[in-house]
Amino acid sequence: MAKIIFVLGELPYPLDKGAKIRTFYLLSSLCERHEVYLFGLKEGQEDKWKIEELKKICKDVIVFERAMKKNGWKFYRDLFLNLFSGRPYIVSRGYSRFMAEEVKRSLKKDKFDVIICDSLQQAPNLLGVNGIPKILNTHNVELVIRKRHCEVERNIFKKAYMYLQLSKLEKYELSALQAFDHILAVSENDKETMAGYRSNPKPRITVIPNGVDCDYCRPVTERSVPDSLIFTGSMDWIPNEDAMLYFLKEIFHLVKQKVPDISLTIVGRNPSSRLQKECARIPSVKLTGYVDDVRPFIAKSSLYIVPLRIGGGTRLKILEAMAMRKPVISTSIGSEGLDVEDKQNIVTADEPQKFAEGIVTLLRNGEEADRIAANGRKLVEERYDWNVVTQKLLSLIEEIC
Repeated sequence: MAKIIFVLGELPYPLDKGAKIRTFYLLSSLCERHEVYLFGLKEGQEDKWKIEELKKICKDVIVFERAMKKNGWKFYRDLFLNLFSGRPYIVSRGYSRFMAEEVKRSLKKDKFDVIICDSLQQAPNLLGVNGIPKILNTHNVELVIRKRHCEVERNIFKKAYMYLQLSKLEKYELSALQAFDHILAVSENDKETMAGYRSNPKPRITVIPNGVDCDYCRPVTERSVPDSLIFTGSMDWIPNEDAMLYFLKEIFHLVKQKVPDISLTIVGRNPSSRLQKECARIPSVKLTGYVDDVRPFIAKSSLYIVPLRIGGGTRLKILEAMAMRKPVISTSIGSEGLDVEDKQNIVTADEPQKFAEGIVTLLRNGEEADRIAANGRKLVEERYDWNVVTQKLLSLIEEIC
């Protein structure tokens, strides 16, 4: 049994977005076999219940108040002040002097076998920590995501700010990766990208893919609503918002020309006012906001859409839809990093006209949709079930320790 320090920025409750889900399942698997001491950041008193849940599985849980918030006037102040910092904003927000000091104190008081840092944003908290194997768990390649966002951003002021952040992030990500002994990548694509950053063989990069709980996300027998589309995801995550705005403006009307009764449900927390206005002008589009459980909404849908133009890592939403035996149509960026095959277990299309045609074909050809859905379920059972995925992490920990 190993003694592990696990450093994370966002407490993984509720399981309402991909990064939290990945963190939760990797952390839970470690806690079943090893003693895990969790160091994390909280947003306020509302996180108290999350801490209590984590204490049920971890040996100890130590949390610190996050200094930089994501709302209110202080958020804009911090964005401005970051112009004079050498670190990108997302990294500055993940740093806590108190957490960094407490990690060092813990290492002096007790003997630990390994440290796991959950995302690049928390890496500054481990500066100066040596003499112990350090693992970085990545959820994507941050530089790739930010570059893609910058490419599609039309607001000139936001684009300029993003460009400044990109130059900082590039320097930071290149140096930060070298500070770890091992890196966990979510896909071979991410592994190859990060391998290109290295100036020497260190660190070693191991692919631990995102996964899905196939028992929790299982197929249902109820009939789906005819000609119904669905998209799920945190709508305060810019790639998801961009995907829906792009779909509504560029693709939805093309589908409606062929399928007049088409409907779309967008499920996810904190939709922006911009997205709310766009949805309000189209009667056949429903925006739910936060829901406790996305499965009933997926179960009722005919087809799951992933029209992402910005992204990195891999999309857990696709794995969830496949596990529930729903046909999926996605852009290449949306399905990037997953071991999927076009027209076998997914349909991929990048141009608006092609994406619309793919939707119409799947809605009108039930046998083809069922075949793709069945192949998708088989794929996640064999390669992406969390029980399969977490064994790779546990084997790596045993090898290191």
